[in-house]
Amino acid sequence: MHSSEPLLPPVSNLTDYILLFARGSVWVQAMQVICQRHGLPTGRLVRFGDGTDPADGSGVVFAVGDDLVIKLFPPFRKNLFDADLTVAEHVFGKLRVTTPEIYTHGMLDDWPYIVMSRVPGVYLSSIWDTLDDESQLRIVIELAAAGLFMMAGKSALLRAFLLAYGYAEAVFGIYSPYTGKVYLVPVREVPSGGDVNLRLIKTKNNQEKGIHWARDYEL
Repeated sequence: MHSSEPLLPPVSNLTDYILLFARGSVWVQAMQVICQRHGLPTGRLVRFGDGTDPADGSGVVFAVGDDLVIKLFPPFRKNLFDADLTVAEHVFGKLRVTTPEIYTHGMLDDWPYIVMSRVPGVYLSSIWDTLDDESQLRIVIELAAAGLFMMAGKSALLRAFLLAYGYAEAVFGIYSPYTGKVYLVPVREVPSGGDVNLRLIKTKNNQEKGIHWARDYEL
């Protein structure tokens, strides 16, 4: 008996993944299979973004109704799956800010996925410019406190987290209010006495070489 064809292709690099990323139908089918596997409803699957806006991130993320979220990772980024899962399980219920609770996780055609609770709210990037200085400062302080919690007495967790993202060395952490995301840039990639710019959107001439794409440093 011949085995059925895999639903998701064996993507092994970022270039192939980007070509597949904006395709809507394949992701909906994958989410339906995951929902059926775990007894979840399939009638209200909504993707966060359409895969064409860098501000939406590089992951394939769907809402399952109002309560759950499914996050799908490409096979070559299993390290990010491991990091997300490890950190989410560690910090849940321990911070002043609400974080997702892991419902379940698994693999679909070598693509790892996480099913987690959906945290209500809005993207920080969508309201950042409307906040006054005091509110912005309070948010930054809360984010810093969350980071300190991970570091305080949890050096093994922090090392595992950074190693999972490919950082076995010193890094700069950069927060972008435009995307609401944090980017980690290795110190060695910053010229001595210089700076480095992370690009969020395509160049007008579609230049690819020599560009530091923000998506490549996303935490």
